[in-house]
Amino acid sequence: MAVFAVRDEENIWGASAALIRHLLNYIIGEAGHRPYLLQVQNMFDWGYNSFCLFKLPKAEFLEFAERVDMYRKSGSYLDGLPTI
Repeated sequence: MAVFAVRDEENIWGASAALIRHLLNYIIGEAGHRPYLLQVQNMFDWGYNSFCLFKLPKAEFLEFAERVDMYRKSGSYLDGLPTI
């Protein structure tokens, strides 16, 4: 399980670690290697499996949210994830 804190410690969005990694790879592929995206990716690479999105500046938070929505609408999450 991996999580993103969206507003504060009580507003958590969780998903499988595989889905979060797929999402991050998609967003980095679309937006490029932005410093905040590398910071998010590092948190997962280092095993923390969480990131407080609400600590990002508003512009970066909004960009991330927009990319998550693009990911959702693209159906990309249906490709390349391990199946049970």
